[in-house]
Parts: sequence; structure tokens; C-alpha cells
Amino acid sequence: MKPDSNFNSKVKQGGGEQTTKAVQPARPRVSEAINSASALADSGLRTFSDANAGAPMKCNWNEEVLLVLTNLPDHASAQRLAQALVSSRAAACVNVLAECTSVYRWQGAVETAREVPLLIKSTRSAYARLQEEIRAQHPYELPEIIAIPLSTGLPAYLQWVANETQFNNKD
Repeated sequence: MKPDSNFNSKVKQGGGEQTTKAVQPARPRVSEAINSASALADSGLRTFSDANAGAPMKCNWNEEVLLVLTNLPDHASAQRLAQALVSSRAAACVNVLAECTSVYRWQGAVETAREVPLLIKSTRSAYARLQEEIRAQHPYELPEIIAIPLSTGLPAYLQWVANETQFNNKD
């Protein structure tokens, strides 16, 4: 990080006042932002500014990338499911998050439970396998499985997700 010359503060030190420069993150130059946008446009990947604004972003071979959410009752079962999903290539990456409290209505009563959320990165073509694996290994009668199409993202990362979820891909 570099100091921002427009951001100064006065600090009292040893009876005197001293001017210090605060450290601010470097700001991207306008030319860098334009070059990044041009590179994205040249890559053949859609962005919100395209004619199909709001349509899911596609990888080079039209692979739709998804963020899938689910919750498990404990860290051990969450870790087992994450390992299984990545090992089978149903997911490229799974984030096992910290335990949270969920409040929901189940069979007519308001319930509260401690759960471990998972953020799963996958693709539309791998979704059926992903859902099948989650249902087979999930301890809940009705597991939460929600898939959100990603509308934009770092093209190289989205391409990596697509590559890692190809069922016939060799390690």
C-alpha cells in the first residue's frame, strides 16, 4: 500500500504536533480499468453491459457457473460432503463456513438450529450430479440446496470452475 497524498492527519506526540500520512490502498488507474474491461469483452464472455444484461455469465464453451448453498448440522458432516463433492468433480471448490444459527418454520413450528453453511462452486452441467451427491450424503429429510447463476466474475476463475467440474477430466 502507498500513502495517499490527499489524506493527512495530525497526531500529538511528546507535546508537539506531527503530520502523518495515512496508508490507503492504491487506486486503479482509469486506463487499467478500461484495459480490463476491453480484455473481458475480447474474451467472448458476457458482462452486465451486454445486450443480454442479467443473463448468466458463460465460459468460453457456454458453461454456466453456479454458486450452490447448503447447510449441514455439524462441521464433520460439512467437511465430509465438501471432500466428496470436490473429489467427484461435482464441485470445483467448497467453502466450509463457520457455524451459524438458522431460524426456520418446519412442520408448523418455528425452529432454531446451529448449522454449518457450505458455498459450493459448480456448473450447470455438473448440477444434477452435485444435487444427487448432496441428497445422498445429507442427513436432513429436506436439505436446502439453492443454486444461484453467477452473472459476472473473474473470467480465469470461472474458466477454472468449468474445467474442474468436467466429469471426464483427468487429474
